[in-house]
Amino acid sequence: MSEVRIPGVLFLCVHNAGRSQMGAGFMRSLGGDNVRVFSG
Repeated sequence: MSEVRIPGVLFLCVHNAGRSQMGAGFMRSLGGDNVRVFSG
Protein backbone atom coordinates (compact mmCIF):
# COMPACT_ATOMS: atom_id res chain seq x y z
CA MET A 1 0.00 0.00 0.00
CA SER A 2 1.54 3.34 -0.99
CA GLU A 3 1.04 6.36 1.21
CA VAL A 4 0.00 9.58 -0.52
CA ARG A 5 1.87 12.56 0.87
CA ILE A 6 0.49 16.02 0.29
CA PRO A 7 3.04 18.81 0.71
CA GLY A 8 2.25 21.64 3.10
CA VAL A 9 3.13 25.32 2.83
CA LEU A 10 3.10 27.79 5.72
CA PHE A 11 2.88 31.53 5.05
CA LEU A 12 3.90 33.94 7.82
CA CYS A 13 4.16 37.70 7.83
CA VAL A 14 4.87 40.40 10.38
CA HIS A 15 2.84 43.45 11.39
CA ASN A 16 -0.47 41.67 10.66
CA ALA A 17 -0.47 43.21 7.17
CA GLY A 18 -2.50 40.45 5.51
CA ARG A 19 0.32 39.25 3.29
CA SER A 20 0.24 35.70 4.67
CA GLN A 21 -3.49 35.42 4.00
CA MET A 22 -2.99 36.74 0.47
CA GLY A 23 -0.14 34.31 -0.18
CA ALA A 24 -2.21 31.43 1.19
CA GLY A 25 -5.11 32.39 -1.06
CA PHE A 26 -2.89 32.43 -4.14
CA MET A 27 -1.38 29.06 -3.19
CA ARG A 28 -4.81 27.50 -2.65
CA SER A 29 -5.92 28.87 -6.02
CA LEU A 30 -2.85 27.51 -7.81
CA GLY A 31 -2.38 24.25 -5.91
CA GLY A 32 -5.97 23.16 -5.33
CA ASP A 33 -6.19 19.85 -3.48
CA ASN A 34 -2.55 19.02 -4.25
CA VAL A 35 -1.20 21.13 -1.40
CA ARG A 36 -2.13 21.92 2.21
CA VAL A 37 -1.92 25.62 2.95
CA PHE A 38 -1.53 27.31 6.35
CA SER A 39 -1.14 30.96 7.28
CA GLY A 40 -0.40 32.78 10.47
